[in-house]
Amino acid sequence: MVLHYAQMSFEGLKAYKIESGEHALFRPRENFKRMNRTAQKYVSSGTGLEEMLDALKQLLRLDSGWVPGEDGTSLYVRPTILATEEAIGLKVSSKYLFFIILSPVGPYYSPGI
Repeated sequence: MVLHYAQMSFEGLKAYKIESGEHALFRPRENFKRMNRTAQKYVSSGTGLEEMLDALKQLLRLDSGWVPGEDGTSLYVRPTILATEEAIGLKVSSKYLFFIILSPVGPYYSPGI
């Protein structure tokens, strides 16, 4: 259903390495709430907010070495929900997939801007 009717939503947030060596996120709960509001339009039973936050925490613990520590760098976090029901038609999907992609990134703008 996602390929024919664009039934998916995603968010983008970043994890930063802080002075203690741990990582910090800016308002992940609000990002997941917004993504869930969108997903409710096309998925009959979405992923719970606490489940998504727990999944993100576990993934960041597992992949904490990917959070860069240099100035201007961060770990881009892309949580995604997409409908996976094997159907063609306008309806709310009974199946979905939730996943999170992580990618280290540098500054968004080049120096001097």
